[in-house]
Amino acid sequence: MIPPLDPLELEGLTQNILEHGCMLPLILWNDILIDGYNRYSICTEYDLPFNTIDIELETRDDALEWMITHQLARRNLTSMQNSIYRGMLYNLEKKSHGGDYWTDRQISMGHNEPSRSSTADKLSDRFNISPRTIKRDAEMAEVVSAIGRVSLDAKQEILLEKTKISRKLLRRLSGASEEEITNIAQSIEDGTFNAKEFQNDATGQIVQVNQNDAGVKSLELNNTDYINDLVKSLVAPIVSAANSFGANLHKLNQNSGTSDVKSMLRLYIYDLERLYEGM
Repeated sequence: MIPPLDPLELEGLTQNILEHGCMLPLILWNDILIDGYNRYSICTEYDLPFNTIDIELETRDDALEWMITHQLARRNLTSMQNSIYRGMLYNLEKKSHGGDYWTDRQISMGHNEPSRSSTADKLSDRFNISPRTIKRDAEMAEVVSAIGRVSLDAKQEILLEKTKISRKLLRRLSGASEEEITNIAQSIEDGTFNAKEFQNDATGQIVQVNQNDAGVKSLELNNTDYINDLVKSLVAPIVSAANSFGANLHKLNQNSGTSDVKSMLRLYIYDLERLYEGM
């Protein structure tokens, strides 16, 4: 679930621990390490002492939720990692009570939210994005988790963005068969994955195009048609984002400051960036 540090980050952490010791405790749940993997590896490699803290959580899903929430608090996550972790969190919350609602269980865990509130709405408020984006993140997270069940290496390749696979393709793969997911995971693991080989057929299903098979009809779209379709698909969300930004500006009053305007502008830019990343 947790992406490894890149070589430079790992080297920096190693030097810090060698010079100052392991200052932060490792976190355990039921004697299972849930935070501090890199510190643990460094300390065991160099025979250095470390402290641990046991936390009380009821279930494995609670522990997973804690791990994801902890990861989302980090500032060095990529945009893709943020999306996938948000999606994992949504899927866990939804699974815990059988639907897209917050219940008394979430309240008892410290979430001061009213009963029967939409999970997507609450997470969208928490992360300052739309409920629709949360649900799209959840679709991507399901696919990445499915790929991870076939190959952990392939999952890490996606989380570290070493494999170029778009958000749009990940969402489309949410309806892929087990065989298709297995093929994709294996191609990512052996380095032969090519996103252009995966297209939508007339039914909207993902199909793999074998360009070496003369009997397979090419599914590549005409470039002009593609651009036209792309423009059409972008007009409505861009207008919606602009309207939302304008409506928020009208809510400002004499007590508002530059920071309020910057926050609204940041949200607008973020909406546009999400559109860009989904292309």
